[in-house]
Amino acid sequence: GSFKRDHLEIALESLNHALKLMDKEDLSSKAPNKLLYARLHYLIGGVLMKQGKFQEAIEPLQKSLSASLVFPSLHALLKKALIKCYKTATSDAQGTNTNDHLRKMMDSLLSLILDTQTNDILSKSTLKSLMNDIFTSYASNLSDQIVEWPFEPEEKQPIEFVLTFPNQSYAIEGDEVIALLQLHSNLKTPVHLSNILIEPNFDVIKIELQNGLNCVLKPNSSIQVSVKVLLPGDFSKNVDQKLVQIQTLKTEKPKMCGLTMIGGGVYSQKKKGMKKILRGGICVGCAAIQINLTLPNSNAPSVKIRIHSAHRGSIPPPPQNNQQAIKRSTLEDDNFIYSAWGRPSSFPMSSGPRCLRVVCAQPDLEIVDLTTSATKGKLMEGTVNRIMLKITAGPTEYCKNMMMSVLCSSSFEEESSKSKSLLDQEQQSNINPAEPSRIPQLVEYNDNKIHQNEKENFPSGWTVNIKNSGRGSRDDWKPVIDTLKGGSVTYASFDLFRPLSEYQEKEQRCITNFLVTIKYSQIRPNQCGSSKDGDVVVQEYRGSATWCSPINADVSFLPAMKKVLPSGNRHQSNSVSNTGSVNDDSAILSGGKALLRCTLAASDAINNLGVVLKNVAFETNGGEETKCNVELVPFGKGHSTQSNLLYSPESNAFCRNLNAGTKVNVAYAVRATVASDNVHPATEESIINARLGAVSVSWSPVPLQLPDPTYFIPKDEYGENYGPLRLQQVMPVKQRGPTCYIEVTPFEATFKTIPPMPKVGSPFEVRYEISNKTNLHQRLRVLMNDSDAIVSSNSMLVSGVINGEIVLGPLEKKILSYSLLVTKVGKITIPAFDVSSVRYNTWVIHHRSSMDKVFVSP
Repeated sequence: GSFKRDHLEIALESLNHALKLMDKEDLSSKAPNKLLYARLHYLIGGVLMKQGKFQEAIEPLQKSLSASLVFPSLHALLKKALIKCYKTATSDAQGTNTNDHLRKMMDSLLSLILDTQTNDILSKSTLKSLMNDIFTSYASNLSDQIVEWPFEPEEKQPIEFVLTFPNQSYAIEGDEVIALLQLHSNLKTPVHLSNILIEPNFDVIKIELQNGLNCVLKPNSSIQVSVKVLLPGDFSKNVDQKLVQIQTLKTEKPKMCGLTMIGGGVYSQKKKGMKKILRGGICVGCAAIQINLTLPNSNAPSVKIRIHSAHRGSIPPPPQNNQQAIKRSTLEDDNFIYSAWGRPSSFPMSSGPRCLRVVCAQPDLEIVDLTTSATKGKLMEGTVNRIMLKITAGPTEYCKNMMMSVLCSSSFEEESSKSKSLLDQEQQSNINPAEPSRIPQLVEYNDNKIHQNEKENFPSGWTVNIKNSGRGSRDDWKPVIDTLKGGSVTYASFDLFRPLSEYQEKEQRCITNFLVTIKYSQIRPNQCGSSKDGDVVVQEYRGSATWCSPINADVSFLPAMKKVLPSGNRHQSNSVSNTGSVNDDSAILSGGKALLRCTLAASDAINNLGVVLKNVAFETNGGEETKCNVELVPFGKGHSTQSNLLYSPESNAFCRNLNAGTKVNVAYAVRATVASDNVHPATEESIINARLGAVSVSWSPVPLQLPDPTYFIPKDEYGENYGPLRLQQVMPVKQRGPTCYIEVTPFEATFKTIPPMPKVGSPFEVRYEISNKTNLHQRLRVLMNDSDAIVSSNSMLVSGVINGEIVLGPLEKKILSYSLLVTKVGKITIPAFDVSSVRYNTWVIHHRSSMDKVFVSP
């Protein structure tokens, strides 16, 4: 009985021995033993507190606290025990240890109050007592310190908050954006909130409360406050560029259906008035808030607490184990709808996304090419084409000092669907030397008209843009307008010119691509700070157009009104062995006439490229050295050939305007004579193929006019016109005549009746005269078809029929004739009479080409 056992020491030894056994077998990390591990440390701390060793009890109680997170009831008991230990340790401690214990006690008290799990199991009286301890006894001693929350990743926020952007999902650097801060209390007791400080995820951003905050937040209630987010003008330059690369997707990924289109993601919805869809940007959100907490209706000092935002991907994540790190997505989280819009259930989705994409200042102009829209991508050769751009400012921007530059390039469209640059083709040896002058160029109007271009086919009063040989430059800025209000319209233009080819020929299509760059200072109504002076932005517009001829001219042969005897010409159509049609209008005798028809049409008039026809004239040589003389001969009554003018419409003539579907046919006759130096001296024969002159068409384009020139400021005498401009003088459209077979024939044959006008019942003579124009003997075959069917059907009698062969000596003439007696009036068909050359095997006289019909008068 003299020995008294210390039961507390025995219990402490037993508990420490049990912990050593658990650590030795490594059982403390297994889930079934976590509760046992926490209870052992809790018991050790309780024994030490019984012994009055409060300082030593803190360590095991803290170990038990960290192991009891999933056991709310035990967790609350541990916090109470720790608070008691800190109180006693603080009163016993001296110097610097006092503040350290006081801070740890405050953390435990706040954790006990603010942790929603332990808060739920404490009674209201206990909570009220603990809050009085915090705000009355200790808060004044720690007023300069900030309490961080959460203490552990798994702890729930006592005051949930979310910063959302209700009006927009995208913003521009330098703008002032309205956001909404919403707070919700998960506590069982009311608290007074004041002096809220919002911490964005980037330090360079400032967020200000518009009306401040000083109110009581009741349990399970919410409040909201409007705030201003001030984005610096150089925001993208002052953030980590690696983060910018992560958050900005370079390409669209349609297969990733999680990518958001309505806020916080890669795309933005197309709002009313927007001309484009924004993409990319740096993600801005709220990282944490600082709140001063105190008791309602009390003069007690407040406690400053920082509450971190739930992890969204744009702020550093909370500590996590290896398994969580493996499961994390490699794509930046804010590119997904879940993280961009995710929030506690107590906050409505209608308040907008939780993150804001910030992009550099971007132009919001709407640029419309009026010219190519009206002409369906066509430009007219031979005149200056004005490309008119309609520029509409965005609804929320104010434009200053707007300027424009133009860069263009041209190419040929080949049959293989590949485009070859005109400039590359210049270097090829097979290129026509005149082709480089046909490269489309940027031109400018010369107000003084002093400059006269050296090129004949270049319009007077116009000069080539000196930049890059008429192709323009990105650095050649031209003023457009000084100021342009939001939603207002202005016009800008540039001029292109491509000369006509000297003569129309089938060629590859020429396509001109142009790049228009618009630069201006953009001022937005919500800009702040240094950005109020405007941001310089650049917008590009790309377009292309295909060049076309103003008029399509086609010259073709007309059937001869008066047949000519073939006279032995050696064209294949006159061969005796040819059983088809003998007549070929493309083959004529030297000195004979050819009837031609020129068809004029503006095929692109349907594309608003109309043409006014001035006159049509004939050119004798067609730009080629020919071996024959071609001249215009009278065709019809009143036709004069002195000026070679074929047609000149009156000012009110309906065919003056070549509109869509309109065709103008001009008929004329020419005489082609082989030049004497091309005739063989011995045989007096010659065969050539030559073009029958050319047609020159004088024309004028029909310009387009602005439908609403209210905002248009004319820059030259052409005023509101655009598209093909009506110049003072344009190069005529020329088309060569068709190629014709022309021959000086070895024979000359004529036909006549004696008398010229036969009468019914009176005999008349049908006479053919054949001349040998060569120095050779010529043998001819003669055949006359006087069958009963022909004679009886035409009621005629025939005498003097000749069949067989005849011989003509050099330069000899012979007359072949027969007599007819016709018994009816009218046009009759005379018997077929054929004469062929044995030497050339060609027809000299042939019934299918000769005058085989005569009119018999009463």
